[in-house]
Parts: sequence; structure tokens; C-alpha cells
Amino acid sequence: MNMTVSVSAMAGMAAAALLAVGFPVVCYVFFARKYGSRFFPALVGMATFSFFALVLESFFHVGARQDAGGIAALLEQPVFYMFYAGLTAGIFEETGRLLSFFLLRKRRPGFATALSYGVGHGGIEAILLVGIPLCFTLVQSVFINTGGMAALLPTLQEPELSQVQALIQSLVNTPGVDYLWGGLERVLSVTLHISLSVMMWYAVNGNKRIWLYPVAVVLHAVVNFPAALMQVGVITSLALTEGLILLGVAMVAAVALLTHRRLRDEPKAEAKIFSPLLR
Repeated sequence: MNMTVSVSAMAGMAAAALLAVGFPVVCYVFFARKYGSRFFPALVGMATFSFFALVLESFFHVGARQDAGGIAALLEQPVFYMFYAGLTAGIFEETGRLLSFFLLRKRRPGFATALSYGVGHGGIEAILLVGIPLCFTLVQSVFINTGGMAALLPTLQEPELSQVQALIQSLVNTPGVDYLWGGLERVLSVTLHISLSVMMWYAVNGNKRIWLYPVAVVLHAVVNFPAALMQVGVITSLALTEGLILLGVAMVAAVALLTHRRLRDEPKAEAKIFSPLLR
């Protein structure tokens, strides 16, 4: 068994991890200097993603997959899975974004809050899902190439031995460009969350614009459709998947920019939904 991870693969890991961690930081510094964004909304974005996506949505998925006679059976159908995966992500994350902006609009009323929140929401996702895991993967690759993994294998028994061997083969056989795709996808994801945050900001602060909330849910879901289809094997090309995601993010960014240009000078009128509960 080949026990060497290529230099190109390790370079791809490092570059993708740098993109996942560095791009949100660069965005925040840019928004802070140009628009006066503050860090507190970014912290709220981090907390919102962690709670609504990693906790609430994860619990929902566990319950759905345990429903052997209902949703779990439907999840075997690619089209249903596409809508399920996309809409659950959209509903949970956009609901969290909506509630967060209802809380932030009094304490941080400026438009820069939307930008900072979007960086926090998308940035913590990029760091937790790609940046940190790839750092660990890079350390594992170094361990393999320096012979540490080869010395470890004789001490393992099944099923751990098979699991470690599968990990080694995965790291050895994955080309560096595949890791780069992951980093570029995080750049798109952060851009998506900034764009959706702009739309949701106007849903909360615009004049009867709460309809932007369901629009954001649908747009979020549509951008997630290609990744869901790849997970179930309908799309097998990573480049095609990322290309479709790029088109989706470009569409959402265009909608967000158009929304901002049309509504930035509109007299503010607070959306009333949820307001009595959050005063």
C-alpha cells in the first residue's frame, strides 16, 4: 500500500484551509474599514449558525432518518432528498438570521451590521467545516509521510485497522485540486451568507419587506441543490457541482445588490412579525 501523500495534495490542503480561514477575516477587515462594521454582529452570526445549523438542524435530521416509515424512506429518492436538504438548511439558517436581526436592529441599527453578521455566519461555517478539519488532515498527512502511521498500523486490530487503512488510501489518492475546490466553495459560501444577510436586513428594517424572508429561504435552498444531488450520486463531477454553486451564489449576490440599491434610501419601518416576543 502506497504510504505517501503527495506534495501537491498537501499544498491543496494548506491552500484550502487558508482560504476557509483567511477569506472571512479579509472580508471583515474590509467591511470594518469601509463601512464601520463592528465585531459584535459577527459574534451573533457565529452563535446563530452554531445553534440553528449545528444543533437544531442536526437534531431534526437525526429524527427524520429515524422515521423509518416516513421521511427516511423518501430520503432515498434523489429529488426528494434535494428539496429536503436544501429547504431544511434554508429554513433553519434563515430563521436564525431573521431572529438575530430582530435582536440586533436596536443595538446595531446600521447597514454595516448585515455585512458583519454575514461574515460571522459564513465564516464560522467555513472554519468549522473546512478550515479546522483540513488542518488536522494536513497533520495526518505529515504523520503518514514521516512513517508514524506505518509504525502505528501493526498495533491496531479490526475494525480500527481497516478504518485507518481507508483513511490513508483516501489521503494518498485524493488529488490536491479536490481540496482546493473545498476552499473555493467556502469563499462562495461566505459570499452567499453576506448576500442573504443583506436581504434579511431589509426584511427586518424595510417598509413591509418581510416577504424577503421566504425569498431568502428559497434562494438558500436552490444554491444547496447541486451539493445535495452530488451527495446522492446524481451529479458526479465536482467541477460541475462547484460551477452550479457559483452560478447560484452569483444570482443571490445580484439579488442582494439590487435589493440594497433600491431600498437603502427608503424610510425605515420595522417589520412587526415576532416583534412583541422580542421586546
